[in-house]
Amino acid sequence: MLSLSHTLFSAGIVMFTVGAGILTHDAVQLHACRRAHDDAHSGTTVALDPFAASPKNWRTSLALTLLAWSPLVISAALLVALAG
Repeated sequence: MLSLSHTLFSAGIVMFTVGAGILTHDAVQLHACRRAHDDAHSGTTVALDPFAASPKNWRTSLALTLLAWSPLVISAALLVALAG
């Protein structure tokens, strides 16, 4: 039971981390696209990256964040039940 609790806790933490990683990746892409756009308008010749303007994945990270709570709550409930 304790290993199941640790596995669920780890799964929840990984889901939170992946959600934060997706948001960070989108923020870096947005920054690169804006910088390339500013460089293009300042007179330098910079080709805009078509992948930098891709749709943002905030819904995926929101879903992972909301789903990450369930393994954390279940693992906490297992620890309370075992202690108690």
